[in-house]
Amino acid sequence: MLWEIPLTPGLERFSERLELSGRAYSLEFSYNSRFGAWLIDIYDDAEELIIAGLKLEEGLPMTLFFRGNTIDKLPEG
Repeated sequence: MLWEIPLTPGLERFSERLELSGRAYSLEFSYNSRFGAWLIDIYDDAEELIIAGLKLEEGLPMTLFFRGNTIDKLPEG
């Protein structure tokens, strides 16, 4: 499933809570003006950090470069 994240210029930080594959996640977005890019932190339903500071790239899957235990904590897709 493809999930598009609407990122708004001028908005520096926001968060989303969602359920994927039956599990709750918190996504925290922040805009880094130095890099000119959006970054994301992903937390599980227990507020345990799964991924921190992942740079979002248009058209690429967020988990493209992750392997091992971290990827096992994320939903499919």
